[in-house]
Amino acid sequence: MDRLKNTPYRPLLLTLAVCFVLGINMSIAQHPLTELEEVEITATSLEKFGVGATTTKIDSTLIQNSNQASLAQLLSLQSPVYIKQYGAGMLSTISFRGTGASHTSVLWNGMQVGYPFLGQADLSLVPLDFVDEITLVHGSSSARFGTGAIGGIIDLQSHKPLNGIGVAINQSIGSFGITNSSIQLSQSGEKGYVKIGGYYKQSKNNFPYKSSSGKPLGNQENANFSLWGVQLASQYQFNQSNLLTLEAQVANADRNLQSSIGSSASNNQKDKSLWSSLEYQHLLRRGVISVQYGFLFDEINYEGSITSSNQHKASALFDYDLSASFSIEVGANTTYIEVNTPFYDNGVGQENRTNLFGSILWLPVNKLNISLNLRQAFVTGYAIPFTPSLGIDFKVVKSPSWQLDLKGQLAKGYKVPTLNDRFWVPGGNLNLLPEESVNAEIGFDLKNISNTPFWVSGTVYQLWVDNWILWLPNGAVWSPENKRKVKGFGLEFETGVEKQLGNIQLKGWLNYAYTKSTNQEALDEYDRSAGKQLPYMPFHNGNITGQLNVGKWQFQANAVVTGKRFITADNETEVPGFALLNARTSYRFNMTNWSALLYLDANNVTNTNYQSIINRAMPGINFLAGVKINFNK
Repeated sequence: MDRLKNTPYRPLLLTLAVCFVLGINMSIAQHPLTELEEVEITATSLEKFGVGATTTKIDSTLIQNSNQASLAQLLSLQSPVYIKQYGAGMLSTISFRGTGASHTSVLWNGMQVGYPFLGQADLSLVPLDFVDEITLVHGSSSARFGTGAIGGIIDLQSHKPLNGIGVAINQSIGSFGITNSSIQLSQSGEKGYVKIGGYYKQSKNNFPYKSSSGKPLGNQENANFSLWGVQLASQYQFNQSNLLTLEAQVANADRNLQSSIGSSASNNQKDKSLWSSLEYQHLLRRGVISVQYGFLFDEINYEGSITSSNQHKASALFDYDLSASFSIEVGANTTYIEVNTPFYDNGVGQENRTNLFGSILWLPVNKLNISLNLRQAFVTGYAIPFTPSLGIDFKVVKSPSWQLDLKGQLAKGYKVPTLNDRFWVPGGNLNLLPEESVNAEIGFDLKNISNTPFWVSGTVYQLWVDNWILWLPNGAVWSPENKRKVKGFGLEFETGVEKQLGNIQLKGWLNYAYTKSTNQEALDEYDRSAGKQLPYMPFHNGNITGQLNVGKWQFQANAVVTGKRFITADNETEVPGFALLNARTSYRFNMTNWSALLYLDANNVTNTNYQSIINRAMPGINFLAGVKINFNK
């Protein structure tokens, strides 16, 4: 408990216990004279007003099977986006459509999360233990979700648990001192639910590694880490029209940062976060009114130097179906950010962000959907451009067996400079401009629903980013400037198929992305980066998965392929591409009210020697074995 002193966490543990007791009362002590229909609100606005956008929804079974992994690990295996990893369990960032890590927004219960002073999230620290649904929206979504959503967004949601009392326990051990433990307790009834949970993960991370040429160099040292966290999710239904939802999670990480190959340096970093949300929803006959407050606390302690942030977020939203063919959404939100760090003048940086936004969904004819999204942001010290997006979806074929959609989107995006960009001492630049983008795309979705269902989707896009911020040397000091103009072009392709043969089920799916993201202008007469691919942006990235279900057995094989990446702006030096093969076997026991899943994962089966970041070793072949027990009554 000493670790919780002087942090915002201390009240949370008491809240967890109290809410669980209240949750038991929700289902056992129902009012004897009132019978209420169950109401469940789901985050449908991503699809409802996101017409024309390319979306990838991660299969819920994959999330459940990967819930002792991180978000970074799952996305690298099961999505077309590129995840850049600084080592096993180390900093992991995302590249969406050839943009940088700060050009992707991570949404948790509709709120942007991550380090506001960096403008990005470390995906290795986002656990899947508390996540039930993951949706990726490709391309600019600033008109819907504000600053930073130039390359895309990652939306994380949790769901209502099954009715009754639920217990889920997951325990696994693996190579290089890996141990993972998690537990989740739930109570759900007619008037609401409560979930509480926790996890603990650790790894010695002492895997054997090799040089780029394949020479054995011993075992990795000084890269051990431990992670722990707790969660609360609770909802109370006052009546058929009014809901109150509370969600909170705490996460802590203690990592010795993996050094470059050949270096014996050892640096420690501790990360802490508290994400919390309280939302009230009033359900209308054809819509909903919602009001939400969120508090986010994030802290990085690097070798005793602490930078922390507090964010207060408030929003109000009105979503209404005026008719069967016309819907609207209007709202406003505001965020107050305070960063405390020894690297700013007076040790503090502050910023206010306010947004007014509206969306329209129109179905002028039976097979045509059109959405228009508009946003105007107001940020301390900046003139933010008006941000619209227009999406179209036309159902060329719609029958009981076949569906073919043609879709397209034109969207503007923006990103506000981070607080480090503005206030860092020395080098911060108060005269920076917001980054601006335009995204245009067309695509198709083809689905077949038959004895052998399959789906195919493809998208072609063009992306332009202006005022891209770069940190450049200015004498002895590095400082950020609006120096880069970037043009992106790409193809995205997804396909999958299923086949049922008695008690045998076959499934397979593939994700692929071709990305060309180039700098358009030289910084000076000596700069050779014009027309060259941006560093660490692979041209080719994809994965393929095959799954066989036979009775209670499941067998899965997964291959990940990443092309070469240039590591310098002039494209003179590169890190080689790689292909990884992974496998999983599991067996399920089912009995009344409970089930048990035994699983064995084999990762990097071919023991490939590869690097995600130059001179950062990655593990060879490794294993993870575990058991997951579920009880519900």
